[in-house]
Amino acid sequence: MLKTLLKVAAISSLLFVGTMAKAADPIRIPVLNWSSQIFMANVMAQVFEEMGHTVELVPAESASRYEAVRIGDLHVAHETWESTMAIPFYEAMDKGGLLIPVATT
Repeated sequence: MLKTLLKVAAISSLLFVGTMAKAADPIRIPVLNWSSQIFMANVMAQVFEEMGHTVELVPAESASRYEAVRIGDLHVAHETWESTMAIPFYEAMDKGGLLIPVATT
């Protein structure tokens, strides 16, 4: 039950998805420097792998990941703190290539 709940939480926590990889390319998920983000990156990786996708966990910086998603170097960004990351997030969004956030608070 807990495993299922974690998977649901991982999928619902996706903030946005940029230019997606071709079917043969790995889904590139950023790994940042705080524990809850690292945990969720690994949960998402497991979910995508169980769906049959290849996944690559990529060390990344908080602010630069939005531009990386926008240009296709990363495919997912999750667990964004609006209080500290609003400017780089909206700058990348204004340039185009990002989908609107799936859920907002």
